Amino acid sequence: MQVKHEEHKVRRGSTGTEEENPMQNEQTRDTYTKSEAAQRLGICYVTLHNRLLKTGLLRSVRVGSRVLVPKAELERFLASELETA
Repeated sequence: MQVKHEEHKVRRGSTGTEEENPMQNEQTRDTYTKSEAAQRLGICYVTLHNRLLKTGLLRSVRVGSRVLVPKAELERFLASELETA
């Protein structure tokens, strides 16, 4: 009987050192990528981009070429949605 071993994938940073998966350490993060923000809200990326970011319902910040959604903004958006529900 042959046993398969799963490899543990480790991300390597620009310095070549090992990093944890950023989603595992989300309590210490202040921003999320658009994909991560969509995942946290339980919606698809396109919905986040077209219905929330483009309309201004959810604010983001640009850092270089990256578009990031602040954790505080996600919390504000969710709180405002709960108030209107």
